[in-house]
Amino acid sequence: MRGSNAIPSDAKLALLANLEIGLHEQTRLQPEILEALDAAYATQQELGRRALEALFPSATRWWPVVRTPAAAAIGLPARAIQRAASRLAREVITDSLMILALPGRVLALGTHLADAYPDVLTKPTDPELNELLARFEPAPPARDDCGARDWSELNQRMHYIVHLFRAFHLSEQLAQPPFNQGQVASITRGVIPEGEL
Repeated sequence: MRGSNAIPSDAKLALLANLEIGLHEQTRLQPEILEALDAAYATQQELGRRALEALFPSATRWWPVVRTPAAAAIGLPARAIQRAASRLAREVITDSLMILALPGRVLALGTHLADAYPDVLTKPTDPELNELLARFEPAPPARDDCGARDWSELNQRMHYIVHLFRAFHLSEQLAQPPFNQGQVASITRGVIPEGEL
């Protein structure tokens, strides 16, 4: 992020570069983000086995020729239920736990970021920047709520990131070092520093 003394065209190009880097990073990390938010879930085969044993405790003693197809048959509806539960869990995690701490405030990533854009970034004219913004911003007059419902969804993440980067792109506060000298000295000694981190 550049300081407020940036030339307007530089600010737009820097925003474009930051968004392109952000998109690359989010695209590359998509499998890991989805896996992390779905970490507790089992495969369809494992679900079928668990459901079969929950319904019929004696199934553990059944011959594999009977147990395996029975588990597969039960696994289909169990997987559908798991998908719905997984979607709901990701939405709850996004709404309740996904935050970003900035100096002086904490942003909930599931909530719309209503901060105004700097004037120079309100109506960009660069075609490449406009093309990238159009991928993630709804076309007017559609309501523009950037709060992500499910952080595992790339387009929802990028919609929030576009707002975040545009709103804070010229923030001098974010251009400051994240730690003061005393905190750096503590970190160097292997000690958790005091104060806001």
